[in-house]
Order: sequence, then C-alpha cells, then structure tokens
Amino acid sequence: MVGRIERQLAAAVLAAVLSAACGSHPVPRPDYRPVTTMPPHTTWIGPITLIGDDQKFHIGNQAFLFRSGFVDRTFSNSAVRVPQQDLFGDSLLGLAAMGRGIAVHLGDAMDLSCADEWRDFSRIMNASGRDAWFWTPGNHDGYFFGNFVGPLDQWRAACHPSQPITKAAALQAYLLEHLAGYAGVQLDPARGSWSCSTGRCKGLLRAAWQIGTGTDYYRSYLIQEIDVPRPDGAPAASVILIDTSTYERSPRIAASEPNFHYAAGEEGCSGPDQLAVLDAWTARAAGEGRTVVLAGHHAFNDLDDDTRRAIDGLITKRRVATYISAHTHWGQYFTHTASDGYQWLEPNLGSIIDYDSEFGTLSLGFHEGKTYVRMARTSTSSFTTGARPDLGIECMDEWLARRTDDDYYTRYMETRSADPRPVEVRYYSTMLAALARYWRCVPTIPAPRAMPDQCIPNLAACDRSSTVQADVDATLATHDLDKIRGKALELLALDHQRNVEPCRRRQYRVCQSLWAAEYEKREYITPVRGEEVFQIHTARAPIP
Repeated sequence: MVGRIERQLAAAVLAAVLSAACGSHPVPRPDYRPVTTMPPHTTWIGPITLIGDDQKFHIGNQAFLFRSGFVDRTFSNSAVRVPQQDLFGDSLLGLAAMGRGIAVHLGDAMDLSCADEWRDFSRIMNASGRDAWFWTPGNHDGYFFGNFVGPLDQWRAACHPSQPITKAAALQAYLLEHLAGYAGVQLDPARGSWSCSTGRCKGLLRAAWQIGTGTDYYRSYLIQEIDVPRPDGAPAASVILIDTSTYERSPRIAASEPNFHYAAGEEGCSGPDQLAVLDAWTARAAGEGRTVVLAGHHAFNDLDDDTRRAIDGLITKRRVATYISAHTHWGQYFTHTASDGYQWLEPNLGSIIDYDSEFGTLSLGFHEGKTYVRMARTSTSSFTTGARPDLGIECMDEWLARRTDDDYYTRYMETRSADPRPVEVRYYSTMLAALARYWRCVPTIPAPRAMPDQCIPNLAACDRSSTVQADVDATLATHDLDKIRGKALELLALDHQRNVEPCRRRQYRVCQSLWAAEYEKREYITPVRGEEVFQIHTARAPIP
C-alpha cells in the first residue's frame, strides 16, 4: 500500500516538474498601467480586507500516511509545518481579520478539513469585530489534505478525535450558521439561490449554491456577490466570489490520471452550472453599470480550461475588471492575455501563515471614466514593527529558539521514509518543548484579565522554570511518541483554561508564528531585500 502510493505521488511530482520545464510563455506588453500618483478628486470605494490560506490545522493524536518526510520532501513543502506555526499561527489570522467593514477569506480556511478546524476558523472570524465576513472554498476546504476525497480511513485517522468535514458539509455549515444571519432568513440548502430584497444584508447581494447529498459532494459549489462599500453618490461595484474547488468527478492523485494528477490542489474547477450563474450575474451587473471584480482561491493558470475560458470571455466583454486569487502562498502578480489580445493583471494574495505572510486591502477608484484597482498588501510582520502600536507587540530575543534548543524550528525533509512515525516523534517533541517555553514566557496568573483597548509591550524576562517544566522534561526523556503527543495535547487543552496576561499571550504567539513561518520558507532566518538591519552576536553566550 505505502509503496504504491509512494510511486503514484512521485510520478505526479515528476509530471508536474516536466510540465513546468517544457512550458514557454512570452511576456506580453500589458494594457494595464501601474499608477504611483492618483489623479486628484478620484472617488474611492471600499475597502474590503482580503485574507487567504491560514490553513487552520487539527493537532491530532494519530499518525497517518501523509504526515511523512517523503510527502513533505517530494509532494508538498507544507505537508508538515513547523510546530510553532500550528500552535500559534491562528494569532495572525485573528489580527488580520480584526477591524470594521467587510473581510473576505479566499479559501483554505482549513488544512486537513476536519470539523474542529472549521469550528476554530469560524470562531476567530466571528470574534473579529467585522461588520461582515465572507469565505469562498479552497482545495483544503472539504478535501482531505487539500487533494483527495479519500482514502476515508486515512482522513478519519487524521481528524481523530474530530471528524472529517466534506465540501458539502462545509458549505452547509457556512450557509446555515453564517450567511443565514446576513440574509435574515433560513437558507434552504436544497433551494439553490437567494438574493437580498431589503438592501440590508451586510453587503451580501445574492448567493447561489448546489450542495451534494451523497458521495458526489465534490460537485458542490457556492457563488456569492458582495456589494463593495461606497459613499453616497459613488459608482457601484461588486466582488463576485467564485468557487474554484468544485469537480465533475472525484479529485485524486493516481498514475491512471492524465499527466498523473487530477486533484483539488492541482487544478481548480468551477463547473458548468456555476459558470452559467456567473454569466447571468455579470450580465446583470453590466446592465446596472456595476464594476465587477472576480475572486477565487486558485490562481488563473491553475484553473481548468473551461473556467479559464469563461473568465477570459468575461474580461474580453469588459464585464469583469480583473480576477484576484490566492493558493500560491507567495503573493505576486500574473499577467495574462485575453482572447482579444487585451493584457490584464491578476493580483495573487499570499498566505496569512506562511512566509512572507500577508493580507490585502481591495479598493476601487473612479475618475473621469477611468477605473483603478488597488490591492494593497500588508505584511503580518508589521504587527511587530510599530505600525500598530495599539497591539503592543515587540518580539523578545529570549523567545527565539536556537539551533541547540529542543524547540528549534524543525523541518522534516531530512527523511525520505513514507513511515509517518519518525516525523511524528520529531514534530511532537518539538511541539512539547515549544509549549514548555510558552509556559515559562507566558506564565499562569492567579485571576483572569480582560484584553485592554491598547497593549504595552511586556518585556519581562521569562521564568527559569514553570509548573509543567519537570513533567515536560520527563516526558521528552521517554522518546515515546504516544506519551509525548499525549502530553502536548494535554497542555494545549490546559492552556484554554489557564489565566494568563492577554497582551503577553498575543505578543508571544505572533512572534513565534512569524519566526516559524520564516524558518519554514528559508530553513534559516536571514535578511531579504528591504530588511537592511541585522543583529550580530545574538548567541546566548560566547562560544569558547
């Protein structure tokens, strides 16, 4: 079983590499124009905050096949993340989502697609203070490990003691538990569509959906039209969120597939039914004089031929201004040529959790018949640079794990084994050591405290030990996976109950998330362009 899957995965990777190597794409002369100085009296509408790829991870208690060094090395660079990302990464989502107005999540809210991942993601977004938030599915939202509809036994093991949440189940939860609140009515999953008749639906103009009732849940889709906030008298515009993770047949990776792959993570699809809805909605918007921006999870070049042709046609007809995507985890821009020769720009949003993590702000400008799209990017490292002094986040030197520390930011590509246990031992040992540092640096206090309106950086030194340190040391010394993992899960559960200083907790979690993401990307921490300052002699003690 393992050998066959190894061969299939290796074949899929080889095919992808060969396909990329053989492609030749001329660089078109763009018909869009970057603008550094806006004309006076430009009317701006928005903004809408854009977030993507937080991949909230279920920290479970069972090893499973796809958590192996082989998969992490040859199939996905983020199959196994640095433990501190899984422990603390949701702090970055919480800060990016925090604020007023509208936020849109461009998919991959989950990682393994477990029910508790969706619950935790929803909790964070609901606590953001936003007037409204919306989500469009990514390949990790309803598919095991972002690619498969099976094997079901591995999916159940990965999510234990939670349960898998399929694409259909995720859409139903979003409709019934979230969008229904904006609609003000009960949304019937079997009805298939809804539109706002009152004008007071938190920015939601309309939605259409198809939710599978059986094993064909991969055919499910959700499309939503969001009204871009605007002042009185300003031009109207919409963001239409398309679902790029709906399929006509079950996505999987297998040697029998053309080019060795047909997986939710490899190819995005929207399906004929959804594309028909999209065509009708954009025709209506054009008749109303609305500017339309499309947004979905997969990058344009990762979409299937039919979806690309549909978007190309809408851009050619000038019904759509541009398409905004996520999925790549590395924020960038792509230039495309429509069928009539028009060159257009696709802003692609980076991950909120993986280096160099970011979120975006979408605004539209109008001046003398010209339309401008602004997709401003904010690096999450700005949370620690003084740009947000109200957060009170300053990273302390002693929080950073060094190479000789048990909680050093570990990666897992050193092994090619398909056996997940060696990775699991290393992963949970690092996690448990990281929790020990967390306990020392964010100590338990006698009574609960509320989060203040403004935090001040807490630069108090970490304790030399804690109430859990001896227990952690004894557990690590056993080198027993079940005991180490069990102790880590026990401390995670305990942390939800203990009293800590809330500003200090957030400060610590954000710093660890940023450091772990940087190490995951580059395998070391070093300056890049724009980071002109670096510190020397940072070792705790001189080397003899």
